Amino acid sequence: MDSKTRRLRSLASVGRWEKLLLSVSVVFLSLQSLLAESYLNKRVRLTVKDSGAQVVGVVVKETEVGDLSIQLSSGGSVTYKRDQIGKVEVLKPPAEEFAERARKCKSADDWVELAKWCVLEDVNLPEKRKQCLEQALKLNADHEGAHRELRHIKVNGKWMDEEEGNKALGNELVDGKWVSKAEAERLRRVKEEREKKRALRGYEQFETERLGKDWAIVAPITTRYCILKCNSTEKVAGYYKDVVDAIFSEYKKYLDEKKYPGLFSEKGRIFIFRNHQEFMDFTLAEPGMGGYVAFHDNAVRAYHGSFGVNEATETTLSHEICHTLQRRMIQNMESGPRWLIEGMATYYGDGAKVSRNKVELCQISQQRLQWLQHSIDTGMYTSFRNVLRQPPPFPGGFYSNAWGVIYWCLKGRELKAHNGEGEAIWNAYFDHVCKDMPPYSENFMAYMGNIQKEAEVFESLVLKHYPSFDAWEEKFKQFVMKLPLESMGDWKGRNLWVAKKPVEISIQFPQGFDQVKPKDLLLDIQEATAVQTPDRKARISLFLTANWLETMDEKKIGPMARSFVRQYFRIVESESDDEEEEEEPKVEGYKGNPGVLVVQFKFKGKYAKRKMHEVGGRGQPAKPGSKEKAEKTEKSEKDKRPAVTPVDYNQVQTVKTAIYFSNDRVFFVFLAAPEAEFVKKEALFDRMIESGVTFDFTQKR
Repeated sequence: MDSKTRRLRSLASVGRWEKLLLSVSVVFLSLQSLLAESYLNKRVRLTVKDSGAQVVGVVVKETEVGDLSIQLSSGGSVTYKRDQIGKVEVLKPPAEEFAERARKCKSADDWVELAKWCVLEDVNLPEKRKQCLEQALKLNADHEGAHRELRHIKVNGKWMDEEEGNKALGNELVDGKWVSKAEAERLRRVKEEREKKRALRGYEQFETERLGKDWAIVAPITTRYCILKCNSTEKVAGYYKDVVDAIFSEYKKYLDEKKYPGLFSEKGRIFIFRNHQEFMDFTLAEPGMGGYVAFHDNAVRAYHGSFGVNEATETTLSHEICHTLQRRMIQNMESGPRWLIEGMATYYGDGAKVSRNKVELCQISQQRLQWLQHSIDTGMYTSFRNVLRQPPPFPGGFYSNAWGVIYWCLKGRELKAHNGEGEAIWNAYFDHVCKDMPPYSENFMAYMGNIQKEAEVFESLVLKHYPSFDAWEEKFKQFVMKLPLESMGDWKGRNLWVAKKPVEISIQFPQGFDQVKPKDLLLDIQEATAVQTPDRKARISLFLTANWLETMDEKKIGPMARSFVRQYFRIVESESDDEEEEEEPKVEGYKGNPGVLVVQFKFKGKYAKRKMHEVGGRGQPAKPGSKEKAEKTEKSEKDKRPAVTPVDYNQVQTVKTAIYFSNDRVFFVFLAAPEAEFVKKEALFDRMIESGVTFDFTQKR
């Protein structure tokens, strides 16, 4: 055997020994791993090698190399590598360890110490803690440590629980802490002042805006589409400049400039008054008007502030700008059909979503749809034949009918209500109105004759697609009733109602009341939301409207509030031949809230009763002198009434209301019920008013 062969054999021998050694090592390590204690699912105290910190918890994961994951009593978990772990002690379960410690307790001090151990984070035995303290007091009824742990207070040598003891000392609970009466009063003043400043930010801002400046020093603002003058602040004027341009830009998507040359080339004129009172003084407009377009100059006149239930200057501008554009499309607009002129502006503008630089037209107007569905649902719907023939003035309720018909025409195919017939009817009729209107005639009979002819033109267009006008109208009503009626707010759970913008109010209604569906709200008092008892005897309603007074002065608010309550909750026809002089409703008193004022009224007897019939729709009060007419109507319309009406106001004997005023809106919260039911619910209502109504009136632009 040569040297080379011997060397190869030697190397092979070494390789065999190394493999054998490696195998033995693996077996040894495996055996060691098997012999090592497993900590999985055990409660341990782990000491971290470098810091010496100790961690107590249950091992939920253990690797072969010794890494440990520990679930902490706080809910989280932590993982340590084997080289980070210094010492691991296996602990007994807390209950078992407690039993051992308890056996060693001899004195009251021992039991108090054990009670303290029970609340350690890694122990968490609150019930055992209570038992320990009770045991300590059995051994020593005056043990101060045990009483302190139970948060007892010693008053005149007697130990009392925390609430009883603090009340005995004259202390008050403020924000979860017991403080002296003087300190409680100081903290309340600080909190009220802080909340008042926060709540009044919007009011102070609005006051600055409504004071504005005189027209003589207001410079016009020229925009892409209009010339605007606004005598509020420069900031407000700049805001409306952007809003108006955004509205005009949006209208360009819907109106054909090629068909109507120059439709957007002529700059419109917009005047926005700094407040509602000035708008009325200058234009002689009534409080219910949010704005208008004058025929003589085709200019929009509006004001800075709220309008109606949930509308404001922005929606008024969306509506009125449509009128200025109609003026450029329709020849002889003065003689045009009122339903088309107002319905078209309502279709495009009412319900529009408007922000500074973004506008969405043609949105469903919640108020228009609610009124229309309500009239159909209660059998008080007015046939569109009558709407077509309505001379000026055009009733506010007919705006809803006109809006609905135009919505059916232009949105019906999209919503699968027709196959394009609506668009054909609208396009043909609108073209006719734009081109074929005769000049306006001051002769009333001639004017009425034109209205009749226009009604017949529209009816003839409908009959091109439907066998009869009644058949079309039935389909139209079915379409309306299927449209989604969006509430002014959202229910968060069963009892909390939160309004949508721009109204910033929420109400936590009492338990035991059912939500009233949007279509069942009382339109004559413009309910935003309401709840009622299952038997429908008691009802709590939220009504809101614009603050036409633009004030929070209680001297002005009182008469306005009394006037409102007398209008909606009193007898409007005498029940006897004896004319009794009306008593002045008594105001129980003013109650201040940060940023708002609350006026509470309570009416009994005749101020709470109310005659109701179907002449003007559900909830409309009877007109003086219409008793016979009402009786005839009641008999003839009996079958048209809904099966159930929310709260029979003829049975209402007591009404209580809290009235909240902000810078731009007024909120009435009513409780109406017969006397016996009222007594049961009044305390719930008062608690709701004190703590369940919240506001945010800060202006957001």
